[in-house]
Amino acid sequence: MQSLLNEANTREGDLRTERDDLRSQLEALRAQLAALEEQQAQASQVNQQAASQDRSIELGSRLRNLRAQFLAGNATQAEFEAARLEFQAAQIEIARLNNALGTYTVQSGDNLSAIARQFYGNAGRWPDILEANNFLIDDPNLIFPGFELIIPR
Repeated sequence: MQSLLNEANTREGDLRTERDDLRSQLEALRAQLAALEEQQAQASQVNQQAASQDRSIELGSRLRNLRAQFLAGNATQAEFEAARLEFQAAQIEIARLNNALGTYTVQSGDNLSAIARQFYGNAGRWPDILEANNFLIDDPNLIFPGFELIIPR
């Protein structure tokens, strides 16, 4: 009888150890799952950012072309304005996805230094604006009125 009791106690101890090991494994698996879910969310955001940038590139090119056509008298103000608004919406989405300060619509006579001075109080931060809009701006000395620039933090 005593040996059965000892055997049962040993078995109970083994089962408790096994239970504790399984709990530890479960917690480790939960942590791995949380990490994978976070990676998936980050990958999804990166994909959204890339898709939004691709769309903005396309719309920016369209806006440049319409601007040239408008200046040449081959496009209407309404066509140009519709394209500008569509482009603006795409840029606002990119700014949201990147947690930027916001966006700024380029005015005639603007340059990146003046825009940086306006937002940061420091004209020397113009490369930050260029970097945030590098998919859009080919030449930092050539920005067009109507362009919606992302203003990073």
